[in-house]
Amino acid sequence: MKDKRKDLPITAHRQEILDLVKNNQVLIISGETGCGKSTQVPQFLAEDLLMGCFDGGSVICTQPRRISAMSIANRVSVEMGDRPRSTGSRDAMVGYQIRMENKVSAENVLLFCTTGILLRRLESDKYLEGVTHVVVDEVHERTIESDFLLVVLRKLCYLRTDLKVILMSATVEASRFSQYFGNCPVVSVPGRTYPVHVQFLEDIVQDTGYVLEEDSPFALR
Repeated sequence: MKDKRKDLPITAHRQEILDLVKNNQVLIISGETGCGKSTQVPQFLAEDLLMGCFDGGSVICTQPRRISAMSIANRVSVEMGDRPRSTGSRDAMVGYQIRMENKVSAENVLLFCTTGILLRRLESDKYLEGVTHVVVDEVHERTIESDFLLVVLRKLCYLRTDLKVILMSATVEASRFSQYFGNCPVVSVPGRTYPVHVQFLEDIVQDTGYVLEEDSPFALR
């Protein structure tokens, strides 16, 4: 699994991303599909916290859909070494929270949730106490919730100068988001193509070595 992580294009930008996060309050990552930003960037930040680069804290990563928040959390949990199916437990580093399902504990360093869940939390915890990093993934989708979250986060950046905000986009619209957040830096990460094997239907019998028995009802007589 470590080898697969190393092969992702985003891995080559790990130190660059961490340095920019350290020296800037807001960072935008423009990464093509398949570069690994959704699973790896939150891990980079969480690992940085665990190594003591920040004085405590936690990472929240929002996803526009419930299935994304849940599946990515489970994947990242395994990659970070949590026990299988222990996501959200007290001895796990990763948790997730979606509507009608809450798998999170105070001991989790990294939390995946939907945009709506974070907005709901901000209603009662407007300063996001204990949170040092907020990652907003798929920000280019421009839903009402995500746009409103950006408004709230920009205001929160003035109230909490220690808060780090990372926006991740898969399109070239990154410059527009950069302007909205005071021309913050942008990291561009290329994607990668995955090998595709083409299998033709007429070759399946030969490739599988299937032999039709003589008494088969499908045999021609």
